[in-house]
Amino acid sequence: MIDGILVTKTNDRRSIQLTASQNNLNVCDAESKQTIYSLNVHNLKLDLGGNNQNLIFVNSTELNGEVVYFEADRQNINRLKELPNLVDKVKHLNQQKNTSIRYSLYGLIGLFLFLSVLYYFRSPISTQLSQLIPFSLEKKLADKAFTSKKTAEQQKVIDQLAALAGNLKFEKSDWPHDFSYHISSEVIPNAYATIGGHVYVNKGLITSLDRTEDLLGVMAHEMIHVKQRHVVKSVVQALGVYTVLSLLIGDVTGIAAVLVDQGGPLLNLSYSRELEDEADTLGMQLLVQNKIDPSGLAESLQVINNYHKRLISESPAGEVLEKLQKIEILNSHPEIEKRIENLRKRSDLYKQSQTIKPLDFNYEAFKTAVKENF
Repeated sequence: MIDGILVTKTNDRRSIQLTASQNNLNVCDAESKQTIYSLNVHNLKLDLGGNNQNLIFVNSTELNGEVVYFEADRQNINRLKELPNLVDKVKHLNQQKNTSIRYSLYGLIGLFLFLSVLYYFRSPISTQLSQLIPFSLEKKLADKAFTSKKTAEQQKVIDQLAALAGNLKFEKSDWPHDFSYHISSEVIPNAYATIGGHVYVNKGLITSLDRTEDLLGVMAHEMIHVKQRHVVKSVVQALGVYTVLSLLIGDVTGIAAVLVDQGGPLLNLSYSRELEDEADTLGMQLLVQNKIDPSGLAESLQVINNYHKRLISESPAGEVLEKLQKIEILNSHPEIEKRIENLRKRSDLYKQSQTIKPLDFNYEAFKTAVKENF
C-alpha cells in the first residue's frame, strides 16, 4: 500500500492509498477505503517530478484528467516492483532518478566552480559591472538612500561647505555632475564619499584642521573617488551582482532599502592601495588645477594619523579597533607616514612651479558654526 494524493479537476486534493492487484493499480480513498479508480497497469506511465525529482506521477487515460502522485522514496519504489507488469516501468524510474542525481551533482560542482571563479576575479568583474551603471542612476539611488532632516542653521553651515567645495572645479567635459555635501556629528576626524557624489565630512575633522586648504585637500581626495567610480565599484563588491542587475532594470527603491539597512558599512567603504594612490595623485592635481595649495591633503592626513596614534596609546584594544575601522582613508595604507611624506614632497614641487591663490573663507568662523550646530 502506498500513500498518495489525488488532484481533482477542480484542483481539490484528496488523500488516497494505492493498492496493487495482478493487473491493476487501485486508487482508494484514504478514509472510506472505497475504490475511486482501478487502473490497468499496461496503460500506466510513471514519471518523476516535483522539487529535486522527489515525486512519482501516475499518468493514465483512465484517470479522466485527474492527477495521482506520491513520494519517490525507496520504499514506495520497492512496493511498485511487487507488480510484475510494472517492473520495466520501475526500472525506467530508477534510471530517471539516477540521471537526476548525476545532473544535480554536476550542477553543484558547476556552481562551486562558478562561485570560485567569481570570488577569485571579483575585483576585475566588479570593475566591469560598475561601469554599466550610469551615474544618473547612481545619483537617483543615493538621493533616496542618503537623506536626513536638518535644521535651518545646519543647512546654512552645509551651504557654506558646498560653496567652499565649489573652488574644486572639474572641466565640464570631464565631469559634468554635481556633488552633495554632508556634515556628520561624528567626532572621529574623517571624510568619506559614497555613491551618487555624496561626500561626508565629520565634525571631528573640520574642528581638528587649521586651514581651509587642509579641508579642501581631503575633500578633493574623496571627490576623485566618486569621479573615478571607485565608490560604485566598492559598493558592487559589497552588495554583489544583484545590485547591478537591480539598478539596470530600474529597481532603485529596492536597492535604496538595502543601502539604508546596511548604511554603516557602505558609508565607510575601503579601497585598494592602488585606488587610494590614484585618489591622492588626481586629488592633488585637482587642487593644483584650481590654484589651491596642494599641501592640504598631506596635512589633513597628518591630523587623522595623529588621532590614529593617540587612540592606540590611550584606548583599550577593542575600542581602538572599532574606531579605526571607521577611518576609511587610512584603512588600506599601513605605511601612512611614508604616504604623507611623499605627498608633502610632491606638493612642494607643485608649489614651486604653479601659482597658488589665497582663499577668501573664514575658516575659524566656519569651525565655530560646525561646533555649535552638529
